[in-house]
Amino acid sequence: MNHKSTIVIGAGPAGLATSKILGDYDIDHIVFEKGPEIADSWRSFYDSLTLHTGKHLSALPGMKFNKDTHLFPPKKQFIGYLEEYTEKFKLPVKTSTEVSKIYKNDKGQWILETNQGEYSCDFLVLGIGLATFPFIPKISGLENFKGEVFHSIQYKEPSPFKGKNVMVIGAGNSGAEISYELSQEGIDTTIFIKSGANVAPLHILGIPVQYLGYLMSVFPKAFQLFCIRLSNIFIDLIGGPPLIPRPSYSPLDRPPIIGKKFSKSVKSGQIKYKSKVLSYEENGVKFEGDEFKKLDAIIMATGFKLNLDIFKENIEIDEDGFAKRKNRVEDLNHENLFYVGQNYDSRGGLVNIHKDSQLIGTKIKSLLKV
Repeated sequence: MNHKSTIVIGAGPAGLATSKILGDYDIDHIVFEKGPEIADSWRSFYDSLTLHTGKHLSALPGMKFNKDTHLFPPKKQFIGYLEEYTEKFKLPVKTSTEVSKIYKNDKGQWILETNQGEYSCDFLVLGIGLATFPFIPKISGLENFKGEVFHSIQYKEPSPFKGKNVMVIGAGNSGAEISYELSQEGIDTTIFIKSGANVAPLHILGIPVQYLGYLMSVFPKAFQLFCIRLSNIFIDLIGGPPLIPRPSYSPLDRPPIIGKKFSKSVKSGQIKYKSKVLSYEENGVKFEGDEFKKLDAIIMATGFKLNLDIFKENIEIDEDGFAKRKNRVEDLNHENLFYVGQNYDSRGGLVNIHKDSQLIGTKIKSLLKV
């Protein structure tokens, strides 16, 4: 059986950043990627995907973006950056390696069964992106609809939907961006958002909103919420209340929809917004007020949930579907199990990956000294 001090699962930004830090500490490790190339999950996203996080706060440890990279890197540039990062630091990535089962032996080491054989390790890091596990909730009556129903991870670009009526379900950035892209191609587009959505501009006074969120993060959450409420009052005074009502949760609890193009398209009627579906019919849906809408396809932009079924050991899950952790990255019950890429806030996921990868490297190095 092959043995490594540390095994990292996933060669997206989370796993690659962690590998770089482990290498800095001379910790023997390997990174497993189930796809044929690094960043396999990122390659599966829709073609027009662009980061909402500016490049200055999206870089991984040890390497900035090139000067000619857009302020908000598009998918192709970001994947190119990850490829360059892997090559520059000679990260030990083993592609086409899928883990099917994880358990502990009597020494407390992790045993990983893969399609490339069995491996053991003293420390295990899960850097798998949520996009690996698309989530489609159970929706009463949806089975009545006979058109196409698929998750947004399968959507690539608008051309297959020309001449069709499409409904997007979901209140996140993927749902907003896909519905906007469809509407711009003249495709009849409806978005169904049940419980409202927070919408934030990409810039405020020319400054990326994420950079402002990064600066604000040093203040207590109560003060940040006060500033958000105050800014919403001014926004409503200037432009009127939002057509899509704000939800009960704040932008600090879940990422908001970034950019005003979507909300402007909703306001203009290019995207039809609906908040209540009465029933799903064979060839469409019936909305509140008995309004029937003929549909050809429903795109489920309903997010992702971490799947830990490959573990034979008990892993506790929190109310948001993440593993329960202490000190941001450490499993609640297994001291040699770590997670990177599961912390999100107004600063963006990549800022948290930068921080958490270093926390993991430092912790494993300290445990090796014991």
